[in-house]
Amino acid sequence: FPSHDRTGYALWQVARKIPFKTGVDLVAKCKADWLRTEATVRESNKIDYNANPRLKVLISRARRVVFEILGDFRDAEWMAACSFSGGASTQRKRCESEIQNKYSDSHHTTKHAAPLIKEIFGDDSVTGYNSARWSSVEKDAKSRRDITIQTQGNMFLQKGLGNMIRKRLQLVGIDLNDQSNNQRWARIASETNAYATVDLTTASALMSFTLVEA
Repeated sequence: FPSHDRTGYALWQVARKIPFKTGVDLVAKCKADWLRTEATVRESNKIDYNANPRLKVLISRARRVVFEILGDFRDAEWMAACSFSGGASTQRKRCESEIQNKYSDSHHTTKHAAPLIKEIFGDDSVTGYNSARWSSVEKDAKSRRDITIQTQGNMFLQKGLGNMIRKRLQLVGIDLNDQSNNQRWARIASETNAYATVDLTTASALMSFTLVEA
């Protein structure tokens, strides 16, 4: 569609979600793409950020900015911020994942997280050591998006960390719970053609462990 044809573009956005037979195993394709991404990340994990002087300086600067915003880690603040979400876990489907059900469960938990869950909920709160499970959901008629279904105990701890980060970002004017700023800039971009958003393919999936750790 021409760039100025907003109606045509809107219709295309709706139409591309309508399922039709493509002759392609979309789940298998999604998994193959994910495995390729994981192979790339595995190679990225071999990077020594201290070996390259320019990378070392860049990482040092980024670490300084992160610390200035996030500050010190506090155990008590983390524990107070932890909670369950209504999402699916390795032991509960989405249709039965009400928060009250999760609080009454004995939780699937990874080995490293189990001591923390036992400390919070008691010795009988861990039902076994598990890992996250790979799955996929519909993205559009021609592709699927890979997702990770987490263990329930880990989700509790992860949500606490997420809440801590969100709270600290709010102190510097970044509110991840409010999309109005993004919406305002998207409107300005559409009206002026002076701005654009950048959507990189598999950007978040390519975040390697060693990069985040550094």
